Amino acid sequence: RACARAGPGNDRSVRAPTRDKSPENGHRSMTIASLARRSPDPVTPSDSVWEAASRMKMADASAILVVDDGGVVGIVTEQDIVRRVAALGADPTTTCVADAMSQPVESIDEDVAVAFADALMNEQSHRHLVVLDSAGEPVGILDGNDVLRRRAEVLEEDVRSLERLAEAEPGG
Repeated sequence: RACARAGPGNDRSVRAPTRDKSPENGHRSMTIASLARRSPDPVTPSDSVWEAASRMKMADASAILVVDDGGVVGIVTEQDIVRRVAALGADPTTTCVADAMSQPVESIDEDVAVAFADALMNEQSHRHLVVLDSAGEPVGILDGNDVLRRRAEVLEEDVRSLERLAEAEPGG
């Protein structure tokens, strides 16, 4: 089947509501809204994998949302492109996103604690979650690497706190 966009040259874009979120340091009960990355402009199932990869590259993103009729129907990750396109020798300019995307998509509310999102990702072996606002609209993508980085920050904060306590104790 032919994709709607087979390669360079077509700049039609579909926009989904997104917001930039930056990490807030020092908040142990931080919600995933602060870690979620703004998704590149989403693609449709009939777009080419080349188009999806190009948008991901431009946004320095490891995943992109796939939308159809206004709703999220899938996600394409770097791993999807490697395993379902490149490793099979398929042409990304003629392979449709529908043939490479992961579905169904796991989503999570933006006000959920990072610890809960981490547990969900580990339990269900997901590396990405679609983050939804209170209206159910996608606002970004939570990447497992971002969660791991936050866990490392928390551990570093704990170590610094323990070091300060040890230094404050008499004889310490």
